[in-house]
Amino acid sequence: MSRASTRVLLIEDSYGDVVLARRALEIGDGGRFELTVAGTLGDGIECLAQGFDAILLDITLPDSVGPETVTRMRAAARDLPIVVLSGSDDAEVVDRCLRAGADGYEQKGQFAPSDLCHIVTRAIGRER
Repeated sequence: MSRASTRVLLIEDSYGDVVLARRALEIGDGGRFELTVAGTLGDGIECLAQGFDAILLDITLPDSVGPETVTRMRAAARDLPIVVLSGSDDAEVVDRCLRAGADGYEQKGQFAPSDLCHIVTRAIGRER
């Protein structure tokens, strides 16, 4: 019996970061993750109707920047787990994102690509 895929929405406008995330999820857990990518917050919100298990969210996008990005996504995504993936290590930004509704915050480049599967799985587990 095969396992069901975990559907992840990645909202990221950097091609390089998309490639890294896709590769990390492909090799991290034997293809259990199905990734959909949106390059703007607006496109990501439109994608929500497709049904996802978790959201990986950059907070520096062409149409939204900073913790407000989390606020807008939380309003649209309701109970879906949201993990922010950002280049910022500013403690105030991290705190504001978590208060805005993020379930986790990971600094890009500070975790191994193989950890991305665990980060997503942990966020889904907390939400349930």
